[in-house]
Amino acid sequence: MTFLSHLEILTTLIELLSRKGVYFSLPELAKKINLSERQTQRYINEIKSLGFEVKYYKRENGYQIDQDSTALLPATHKLLEASKIYQISQQDTSTSYIIFDRRQEVDAIFKELHEAIIKRFLVEITYQSFWAEEAFTTEIEPYLLKEFRNRWYVVAKNLYNEKIRTYALDRIQNFRLKAKKFTYPKDNPANLFQYCYGIFLPENPLQEPEELFLLFTHEQASYIESLPLHHSQKIIKKTNEGVLFSLKVHYTYDLAMELASMGESVRVLNKEEIQAKML
Repeated sequence: MTFLSHLEILTTLIELLSRKGVYFSLPELAKKINLSERQTQRYINEIKSLGFEVKYYKRENGYQIDQDSTALLPATHKLLEASKIYQISQQDTSTSYIIFDRRQEVDAIFKELHEAIIKRFLVEITYQSFWAEEAFTTEIEPYLLKEFRNRWYVVAKNLYNEKIRTYALDRIQNFRLKAKKFTYPKDNPANLFQYCYGIFLPENPLQEPEELFLLFTHEQASYIESLPLHHSQKIIKKTNEGVLFSLKVHYTYDLAMELASMGESVRVLNKEEIQAKML
């Protein structure tokens, strides 16, 4: 079985088990993915190892993913999307009709990191940072693969400074799987990004998110409505001047840069300005 078909089976099972109020028995799941019950049970165990809490409900005679762990679903959907894009790109007939960005390829390092996460192996990487002149080598505990703006990152603990960082896959110059294993954190690392815009985390992991108020021009607001900056985004008020949005987020570097790129089409409001707008 190829890595991509393996990934697609995983994603299919996760989507089935995440349906609210629906429970699937082991034979039903096996039939859905056209595998034996023993193979299906192995996939269920692998899903558990990814951080999903899969429970068996005796009364319903079926399995379901606990709703508290469904925060991982967006990342899972992105992973499946990437695999499908890769599969299409390998078909000879696709090249005449689709332009592919090479950064979207699911390459060898993606596969190896995914396996390292599942099997809990430490990884040694040589990494060229965006801000440093020279590359550095360090050991990491890989926790998650995260996509942001068509670039893939690995979320990992840097064992040199014991901090969780994100590393762009296309900036990793060398990669080596270590024989030593690590223990996956009890608190799912995906939760660290619950109030983050992109791939940057607040320096203080205990820092509370803040409520950010943004006034967009009507033209920019239409775009922001169709492609939200964050899942907490809400429209507070529409006026002749523009549309007022609120977000509950950490004000990180990448969010600041995104807002700065919009120029005069957005303003970050302080408390006094918000009160005036609400009158």
